[in-house]
This record gives sequence, structure tokens and C-alpha cells, in this order.
Amino acid sequence: MGSHQTCCEAVIGAAPLALGSLVIVVIGDQLLGLALLGGALLRGDLLALLAGLADVFRRPDSWFWLYLLFTIANAMLPSASDRRAWWPVLLLLAALAAVAFALGIGDLLVDAVTEPLSLIARTLAAAFTITVGLNAAIMPMIWLLERGLMRVTGLKVEY
Repeated sequence: MGSHQTCCEAVIGAAPLALGSLVIVVIGDQLLGLALLGGALLRGDLLALLAGLADVFRRPDSWFWLYLLFTIANAMLPSASDRRAWWPVLLLLAALAAVAFALGIGDLLVDAVTEPLSLIARTLAAAFTITVGLNAAIMPMIWLLERGLMRVTGLKVEY
């Protein structure tokens, strides 16, 4: 497999994760204010977490944005075949980072990206926590619905 093909496969395979994360960060930070909620999660501050949740639901169209966030978060994970070509690209990025540190510009790069990456991490932490919580709440209902449909139709659901 050529390096150009590997690079293209890596980009195509990472696109749902990268674009999904970008959309979640924009919705979460700009429309729902999830970075504050994520900060409370990271600190384990229950009172700030509850206040942050209340703030989320006071925002305009919060239910729509939460639904969109939930849908994107559940659909953006790459499959095993999508991840197959990532290793060569990750190794290249690691080599570039090593060169940057060897040249003495690594610390400058780290300082430049620390704050934006922190905001992204807090927002994604809150978004994924909400998604996992909603999935956990919905799973028993789906299970019961599947069991009922299996009894009525006689068909078995297999994953």
C-alpha cells in the first residue's frame, strides 16, 4: 500500500471522528456552555455540575441541540477498518513532534495549544458524559421493546 493511499485512508477513516468532535465542540461550547459543565466533571464538583446542567436547560433550543449532540456522538466512532490506516499517520505525527522538541520549538507549540485543547477536552467530556447517561437510560427501554417485538414476531434480534 502506498503512502499516499495510506494517508487518504487515514483521513477518510478519521473524518467522522474529527468532524463529529468539531461539531460537538461548537454545539457544546457555543450553544450549550458545556465547557463549564466539563470543568465541574473534571473537578468532581457535584454542585457546580448540577448548576451547569440547569444552565444548559435554560439555553434557547437546548433540547434540540442536546438531541443533535447525542445523535452525532453516537454515530461518529470509527470502525476497525476506518482505524486500520491510522498507525502510519500517527507515527509520522510523533516523528514531527520529536523533531519540533529537538529543535527547541516543542515547548512553544505546547504553550500555544494548551488552552484550546483544555476547552475542547472539557466540552467533549461533558458531551460524552451526557451521551453515556442518555444511552444508559435508554438501553433498558430498547431491550424491553426488542424482547416484546421478538415475542410478537417470533424473530430474534442478533448483534
